[in-house]
Amino acid sequence: MRRIAIALLLLTGMGCASARLVSVDREGGVVAIPSRSPRHIRKAEELMARESPGGYVIDKEGEMDAGPPIEHVQTSTDTRGSQVLSALHVAPINQQTTETRTFEQRKEWWIWFKKK
Repeated sequence: MRRIAIALLLLTGMGCASARLVSVDREGGVVAIPSRSPRHIRKAEELMARESPGGYVIDKEGEMDAGPPIEHVQTSTDTRGSQVLSALHVAPINQQTTETRTFEQRKEWWIWFKKK
C-alpha cells in the first residue's frame, strides 16, 4: 500500500513539474506552477510570453489548492503471544492494530496576467 502511495505521489509530482495554463482568454489568463522556484518562474514567464506576443503584465499572484487533499494511511499491528502455543490451543495470540489517517493539501502558485 505504501509503495502505491509513493508511486502516485511521484507521478502526480511529475505531472505538474512545469508551468501550465489554468485559463486563458483574449484579455489574459492564469498560469500555475508547483512552486516559486526560479526554474518554475522562468517556465511560467515563457508560457505567458508565448500566449501574449505583444507583452503581458502580471496582475496578481497567490497560492492555490491543487486538487483534492491527499490521504495518507499508516497501519501498525502489535502482536503478542507465541505462535507455537497458539497452534497447540494453549495460549492465544493477541493483536492490536492501529490506523492513523492524515490529509495533505497540495498547493500551486498561480499567476494572473493581462495581455498588453
